Amino acid sequence: MKGTPVVLITLVVLYSATASGCVSTKHLVVDEIVRETHHVEVEPWEDGLRTDPEGDSFEWWYFDASFSDGSTMVVVFSTKDMLDPKGPPKPSVSITITDPNGGKASALVQVPFLDFSASRESLDVTIGENYARGDLSRCSVQIAMEEIEADLTFTSQSPAWRPGSGTMYFDRKRERYFAWLPAMPFARVEGSLLYNGKRTTVSGTGYHDHNWGNVRLDKVMTQWYWGRARIDDYTLIF
Repeated sequence: MKGTPVVLITLVVLYSATASGCVSTKHLVVDEIVRETHHVEVEPWEDGLRTDPEGDSFEWWYFDASFSDGSTMVVVFSTKDMLDPKGPPKPSVSITITDPNGGKASALVQVPFLDFSASRESLDVTIGENYARGDLSRCSVQIAMEEIEADLTFTSQSPAWRPGSGTMYFDRKRERYFAWLPAMPFARVEGSLLYNGKRTTVSGTGYHDHNWGNVRLDKVMTQWYWGRARIDDYTLIF
């Protein structure tokens, strides 16, 4: 797919506590370029379900957008609490909209596991009445909550990317891991939002990524600084 260049710089502070209380990163293994039968080019199945929601793991799909009217939006579809990977499934969807004046409208819905479904072939996640569906080129995000609704289409402007297989391991056996897939590093976003009793047509730019793993993030990361920038024809993720 033709698209603009993507520059990714991952800055993550990682630690492994030793018996003396010192900080060590010697057990961290970072993947190199082709691992675990992954092709260099990202494939649609990689944005599908990657874990067993009833197992000892977590997973989420993240979307955000900045609109031309000055408003922003963040949506997250999750299988369970990222700080409780061994816990039971708790499918949830959260949305936060910030209006042009800085006011926030947010909502969270958690549903029974029976109301969750996800495909392993491509992005197709349904949680209650909310869903994200599509492929690496184009996807739809639908949110239907009591006081907030979103009907958005993300159209990718940069190809999907990952560092190697996108997986960071935290032990020599490669059993404890955290993975990241920037499925849409830069996208055009169009659609409508309903919040504060008003429906608004919106357009702008956005981002979508996908994370999964089986380690408690607060046990392997001391801090997480993350951001993005658009510089001429380049997309920077850091």
